[in-house]
Amino acid sequence: MRPLTAAHSCGTCANCTTGHPNICDNTEVKLLPGAARRYSWKGQVVHQFANLSSFAEQMLVHENALVKVEKDIPLDIGALVGCGVVTGVGAVFNAAKVEPGATVAVIGCGGIGLSAVNGAAVAGASRIIAIDTVSSKLDVAKQMGATDVINASNVDAVAAVKDLMDGIGVHYSFEAIGHKVTAEQSFAMLRPGGVATIIGMVPYGTKIELHGADFLRDRKIQGTSMGGNRFRVDMPRMLTLWKQGRLKLDHLITGHIKLEQINEGYAQLKSGAPLRNLIKFDS
Repeated sequence: MRPLTAAHSCGTCANCTTGHPNICDNTEVKLLPGAARRYSWKGQVVHQFANLSSFAEQMLVHENALVKVEKDIPLDIGALVGCGVVTGVGAVFNAAKVEPGATVAVIGCGGIGLSAVNGAAVAGASRIIAIDTVSSKLDVAKQMGATDVINASNVDAVAAVKDLMDGIGVHYSFEAIGHKVTAEQSFAMLRPGGVATIIGMVPYGTKIELHGADFLRDRKIQGTSMGGNRFRVDMPRMLTLWKQGRLKLDHLITGHIKLEQINEGYAQLKSGAPLRNLIKFDS
């Protein structure tokens, strides 16, 4: 077995002990009194985002943040599942609980949105509509299981979805960008009884405006943190789906870069074109 990191959780709070470690109440790093800092550089403390990540060949993390996976899982594939995939697929499986035959729309086809598209396909959705403004990402969405694509750069996404759905809307929508407008669109494209799930990180302080009358037909909107995952259960299951050829993780890898190219990698992200560039320390 080999270890992967996912999310830090205390393991003892009410959320952890009731099967919701993704919303742990106490994610502070656990170190013994007087223990050394995990990272330092030239005498200065180097902090880790979410008590986990750092662009380093090795990391020191708490045992609660580790999950065992099979030895034959390539590390680049495992790295994908640890965040974006478990969030996107988890939103479909755990947060929305998409049923076979349901109709789904996904706004935003980055790594998380494409994972939601693929998760909907694995869940047996009958129609999966992928929405983005980058044509290359919509092409990948088709490979991940999308039955329809909408380029929102030149059409109204809500109107286009409803046109595909004979004016009714979809059972489930997923917002994977984190914008006010797209969050509102995810709710507007629902059919009566539909559920919109906000995966994207809407900026703090931003308010979402919805038509109150739309709630009268049982439409719902909800959020999710890392797809509601129980990572020690969900990550091995998702990697098994990849080994079966059902979860298409390889499509998410745009390329590999060296550590010294990290600033270039971040600059590429601003273009919106890359999905996931992975750092290879041995190249």
